[in-house]
Amino acid sequence: DTPHGALRLNPHAPSGFWCDFDELKAAKPQSVYTLSKPQWLDPATDRRQELDLKALGAQVESAPQCVGVVTDDGQLQRWFIVRRGWFDDLEPEAIS
Repeated sequence: DTPHGALRLNPHAPSGFWCDFDELKAAKPQSVYTLSKPQWLDPATDRRQELDLKALGAQVESAPQCVGVVTDDGQLQRWFIVRRGWFDDLEPEAIS
């Protein structure tokens, strides 16, 4: 039984991470791939066009970007990358 107001989420749905561009660079991913919006929640997302981090840095200045990040263990994860300072600009109630 679900508590009143709680959402039932599919535990098998793809999940991802939010971070700013500096945090992505610090993670030193093996590869970063473009993901189009229809691929954001698609569990069968194939790797697409590999991104240059410098180009991605320019893209996130105008809008957050969802990318596929290949980790050291070869896993493809979805990361939403935002510009530097994006989290600082949020109202505290927006993230609590």
